[in-house]
Amino acid sequence: MSTIKDTILSFQGLENIPDAFIGRVLDLRGLKGEDDYTADKDKQVCLAAADCYANMVNSPDWTENKLSQTYPRAFFRRTAKELYIQNGESDKATMLDVTCPKGKSGERW
Repeated sequence: MSTIKDTILSFQGLENIPDAFIGRVLDLRGLKGEDDYTADKDKQVCLAAADCYANMVNSPDWTENKLSQTYPRAFFRRTAKELYIQNGESDKATMLDVTCPKGKSGERW
């Protein structure tokens, strides 16, 4: 049987999420990562995974020499929205639709 933390890490794209962030999400959701995953905890586990996906939308890309890491932000956003809606927190799903408009600066400073 797997633990709650292992179950969250098994979601596609979350395998490399920092342990400190998973610990924070689990605390906020009232879950303990070392507890066994059971079907009655599925809703809270899915919501914790949605929180992780929502956080990963803001993760910075980086490049070092020929090695680079980019994140599929559209996938993370879409998956978080689906998990929030399916598990009863659709208000959080609508918050993920907020985008910042790009501004234009004039030629004068």
